[in-house]
Parts: sequence; C-alpha cells; structure tokens
Amino acid sequence: MMKKIILCLMLLGFGLSVGAQKTVSSQRQSLLIKTIEETASKMHSMECKFRQVKSLGILNEDLTSTGVMYYRQPACLRWEYIHPYDYIFVIKDSKVMIKNSFQRNVIDAKQSKLFSEIIQIMLNSVTGKCLTKDGDFKVTISEGKNVIANLKPLKKELKSMFKLIRLYINPQKYIISQVELIENTGDVTHIFLSDYKINTSINDKVFTIN
Repeated sequence: MMKKIILCLMLLGFGLSVGAQKTVSSQRQSLLIKTIEETASKMHSMECKFRQVKSLGILNEDLTSTGVMYYRQPACLRWEYIHPYDYIFVIKDSKVMIKNSFQRNVIDAKQSKLFSEIIQIMLNSVTGKCLTKDGDFKVTISEGKNVIANLKPLKKELKSMFKLIRLYINPQKYIISQVELIENTGDVTHIFLSDYKINTSINDKVFTIN
C-alpha cells in the first residue's frame, strides 16, 4: 500500500476532457520536449496549490482532496494534503519523510533501489525530464486545446499499476498543469495544479526531515 501511495504522488499536475487532439510529428515532439526542458531548467523553485480527484469504480462519488506542493532544485519536494485529512510527504536529497496525524516515518532511499528510482522519477516529473528519460516510459505527444503527453509505463513496477499516465502541459508557460493517472483497475486520479509561484524563496524548514 505504501508503494502505491508513493507512486501515485510521483507525477504532478486544466480540463478533464482531452478534446480534439492531433498526434504531432517526431520533429515537433522533439521541439516541444526541448522547450519544456529549457523551461524546467530555469525553474529553480515552485510552489502551488493542488486539487486531487479520485474516481473509483466501486464508488458513486469521487474522492476529492486539496493541499499544497513545494519544489526546489535539485532534489527537494514537499507534497502536503490539507483537506480532508493531514498527510505530508517530503523528499530531501536521498531521504523521504512520510507523516500523518498518527505516525511519522523517515526512509533512507540509499538503502532501497526501489525508493531511489521512485524519488528520481518524481523529481524528473516535476522538471519535465520524465519525457526524455529512456526506459521509464514510451512518450507520445498530441496538440489541440492542450499539449498532452501520453506516457505508457515500461518498467515492471509502474506497468503493474498504471495503464497510462497523461500529462497536461500549459501551452503558454510549458509547465505541467495537470496529471491524469489511469490505473489497470480502471480507477482514475486527476491532479490539478493552480496558483503557481515560480522562483520564489522557500524557507528551508519546508523541507526539514528530522
């Protein structure tokens, strides 16, 4: 269960509908990825709000939660749920802290190859490097109302959980604005990011792991 929670957090993220999209040529795809990478390289820090909507086949109503996210180069990330429950997930260098109202765990990713890979994928997703990281995903990009990257998992751990991961990329700012996680079970999670603050100072305490 813990691995599933972490993997669901690893990819960050307007509109729930893909709409009329057209798959781009390989040349156009390379250009888009290059633009996204160049934008990411200039982003030293980011903070934003998020809304997560989980659609489960066994439930008639969606499960919605909200919170805040903080990111700072090269390897600091804080994903904090505020409503309807408190849950904090922090990455700093090779350490991971998971905290809720009842317990707190600190994990040294150096002791686990799985955790090391998860951390790298999470950080690559924030920066957009996941689009070029060989061996993780097969990437297909389409354009229309949105720029959308469809990522088909190639690694065993991800393939066992996700059928497809869809990244919505803001066509003006070229940063990831939404993530759609489609699980093999048919369940779907949408993560919407809003109220971006780019390259502002973030207090070190935000990423503290004791």
